[in-house]
Amino acid sequence: MMKRSRMKPPTLALASVLLASCGGDAGTRVGDKEAVGKAPEGEKPEDRTPEVKTPEAEPPVVKAPTPDGLKPVPLPEWVGFPAAPGELQAAIDARDPAPLRQHAWRLFAGINQRISAEDPRPLWWTWSTTTQLFEQPAGPPTLTAMTGHRHMARALAAAAVARPPAPGTPDPDRDHTDECVDANNNGVIFYAGPTYVLPMATVKRFGLDPRCADPTYFLANTDACALKDGTHFQSNGDILVATESYSEPGADRIETLRYNEAATLQGLLAAGTKVLPRLATQQVTTKHMYWPVKARGRSALPVFREPPRDRWCQYNGYEGWADLIAVEPGGAGGKGAVDFLFGVYDSAGKKVLPTRHATVDVHPLDEFYAQQIDQARWDALDVKDQMMLDAASQWAHGKPFEPGDHVVTVAMHIITREIPQWTLQSAWWSDLPDAGPYAADRPELPRAQGPWRHYLMTVEDGITREPGGAALPVAFNPFIELAATHPVATNCRNCHIRASWPTSSYLTGTGPGPLANIGVDDEIFAGLLLTDFQWVIADRVKASK
Repeated sequence: MMKRSRMKPPTLALASVLLASCGGDAGTRVGDKEAVGKAPEGEKPEDRTPEVKTPEAEPPVVKAPTPDGLKPVPLPEWVGFPAAPGELQAAIDARDPAPLRQHAWRLFAGINQRISAEDPRPLWWTWSTTTQLFEQPAGPPTLTAMTGHRHMARALAAAAVARPPAPGTPDPDRDHTDECVDANNNGVIFYAGPTYVLPMATVKRFGLDPRCADPTYFLANTDACALKDGTHFQSNGDILVATESYSEPGADRIETLRYNEAATLQGLLAAGTKVLPRLATQQVTTKHMYWPVKARGRSALPVFREPPRDRWCQYNGYEGWADLIAVEPGGAGGKGAVDFLFGVYDSAGKKVLPTRHATVDVHPLDEFYAQQIDQARWDALDVKDQMMLDAASQWAHGKPFEPGDHVVTVAMHIITREIPQWTLQSAWWSDLPDAGPYAADRPELPRAQGPWRHYLMTVEDGITREPGGAALPVAFNPFIELAATHPVATNCRNCHIRASWPTSSYLTGTGPGPLANIGVDDEIFAGLLLTDFQWVIADRVKASK
């Protein structure tokens, strides 16, 4: 019998007021001294109409491109988005997670509803992706299969792990409860993870450089060899097939204000702007993870169990999770044999991790949000999307991804700007969906279709570990954060508030640990522009046209 999670309900600290400038310069209030000048001779000051600065005019909206030219589908009305003014903040102030979690469950269920009765794809599929919003001037159609942008997470992690412990004087007064620290009492953000060398079968199938299947060459030429973003999928550098989507208001605002261009960010930084202003209050940003599942037979999937406390400060990604299940389209339960993990190396690229063989519980496809990639959909994907699917299937199952195979949702970040410090909620699939605190507070949603109840949820809207405290509780998505080489003792708000341009502050060895309640005035942000919780803006900004 599996142990129930001992972790506290996933609530997190209220960051310092992050977005004092988020509405732009609204001008001086009527009645302020700065608004009233010296009255002309013979005129009393109280008789004079105060001079008020005109709010900055909104530029004409520029519509962001969408995948395949689809019309963006909004969240269903029953989600209750955006929440009523003050509703979420009142729950935060009362330190009551239940209303926040209920709102998060509605968001997760709503965002995964079908596009229409005729189109089974999720509605977020119609939203702009990172590829469209941050397309370089040359444009994906002119790029070869191995050029373009690759995901930054593993590159950032590798760079951080390679750095020695930062020098400094240990601080015995610092609250390191649950944190992982180095020899100098600095919080550890990354641990070394496995190396995903390109599978030779994928290299041959798509005519790639065969040297990229050699671990020594791959590690020395990662920028050239790593898979790049496609039209629909973003390269995560491992088995997880990522998508990054932006609701219509958020995507249009980024496009309109040209926040996807380096020149815009540089101009704001040069002007002394601290935080990227004026992002849309109805913006929803997602990071979603698919897992490949074969159309025939059983496909292995690791499932998360909380590791013991003495294993928190090491790499805990899904490759080493002790428990597996099998996913079988049309499966009827019972037990079945699976094989998992092929051609994945250790962090040094010296040793192949062992393929695992196990007899495990079989779960049907309908327990997951899933899509089948039939021949027509396969043909509609660009070559980078196809390469990501094939490599993922080779690494997970030792088999190619073929038309007719499936992808299933195993994890999803959803963040919204309904409150200035953003709401952060993250779901992952579980074979024990009713166990532990992450199953709590599911509302009744009679209009929600699909298996949303088969997922667990962590929510982080700004409740500190202790009232008025400076430390944040542990809160993470096991598929996303742990695969990105973060320790178990990590926190999603701590990560996202670090989003800044340029991104060097993320790697600051002497900076706050992964459970610190970081404020915008922290010294690690000196000389940087905070990109308002949006790592993608900092990571993917393009050259100006």
